[in-house]
Amino acid sequence: MKKLILYTILFICSLSGFSQKKHYNYIAYYQAVNEARKLRYDKKFDDALKQYKQAFSQVRFVHYDVNMEAMQQALMLMDYNFAGECYKNLLSQGLDSTYLKNIKIKRVQDFTQSEPYLQVMDIYADLHDAYLTNIDRGYRMIIDSLYNIEHNILKSGRKSREVKGVYYSDSLVLACLLDNLNTRGFPSEVTVGGEYYAKASDIFYRNITAINMPPVTKDTAKFDSDDKIDFERERRKEIDSVKNIADNYLEMLNNAMRAGSYRPEDYAALVDAVAVNFGQAPVYYWYKELPLTITEEEKQAINNRRKDSGLPALESFKKTGKDKFERIY
Repeated sequence: MKKLILYTILFICSLSGFSQKKHYNYIAYYQAVNEARKLRYDKKFDDALKQYKQAFSQVRFVHYDVNMEAMQQALMLMDYNFAGECYKNLLSQGLDSTYLKNIKIKRVQDFTQSEPYLQVMDIYADLHDAYLTNIDRGYRMIIDSLYNIEHNILKSGRKSREVKGVYYSDSLVLACLLDNLNTRGFPSEVTVGGEYYAKASDIFYRNITAINMPPVTKDTAKFDSDDKIDFERERRKEIDSVKNIADNYLEMLNNAMRAGSYRPEDYAALVDAVAVNFGQAPVYYWYKELPLTITEEEKQAINNRRKDSGLPALESFKKTGKDKFERIY
């Protein structure tokens, strides 16, 4: 456990410097993307495109899904220069060069005859080579192995009586990921691609949410008042000590999120799960029920926390069932 905490502290330090570099304002980037999505939903397409361009101006790396959305919006408005920029980004992230050729829509076909498109295709070989160079295939193999251990070995072990052995193996999986994280960098979409980022994110989620309040091992009903006060004080220290471990990981991932390496939605889901594990209210209410008695002021406070972390507002979802929500925009 000490080794895990050491890895976490080391990476917090490295990410703190990274996130402060010029052109890495990812919170402003996420906020602009969220606003663009809302404007698209409201059919204010010109304004939506402006927001996508604003998002691009904030950072150096634009995520795959954002590039795809922005390109679609640019093609709709026949802004072929910006569509070309998005397409170049997508090709450098592994998109098949024949992707647009297979879309039988007039504006797409017009774009494939335009100068911005032809300029991008002139450098396709360089873009593809850059993609192959940037992706750490060794890192991918490690993540894939750890993911398979999580899902195919430990999943069945958790149902058996070997609980301590499974928890120990869990810590080894996380330790291995953190070890590579410190030598190879955060397993972001830049370094391993979207599929393997998602697998690494799943490993973080499963291991960090496994950190729960320690069980009560004493019968407090037999305590007198002074003993009960002493027990509750020690119990609080025990809980705080365990919660501090989870908080160390959350701080690491918060820095990664603000550096563009970890998705805000993944961070929000993890923060809320940890809070619930320790008997606290969710921070972001990400895919979670709001209290029936919640006030408008409390809703606004949640939306402010969401905005500060690059997340869309509560109003961007609609409820479809208990703890079930559908994204509106």
